[in-house]
Amino acid sequence: MHTAEQLMSELASWLDSVLLRGVGQLCLDDVPELERLIQVADRLGMSTLVELLTMQATHIRQYVLQPSQPDECIRSFFRLAAYTKMATF
Repeated sequence: MHTAEQLMSELASWLDSVLLRGVGQLCLDDVPELERLIQVADRLGMSTLVELLTMQATHIRQYVLQPSQPDECIRSFFRLAAYTKMATF
């Protein structure tokens, strides 16, 4: 069973991997991992995190279809990163 600490650690690892390859490289391959994290966060009752993860998955899908408009995808990524950073303090 996942704990909130394990979830945040897994999310931080995913965020780090995205930063290493470049936020502009977000792709549909990232969505299944986000969906898995959404399920875990939902089971743990972390509604704000569920909302942020869902928003990120949605923006990735939109970005893949319209790569000329990365702003929302990048904004939601950094919103998620800020939440994760604040939650681990």
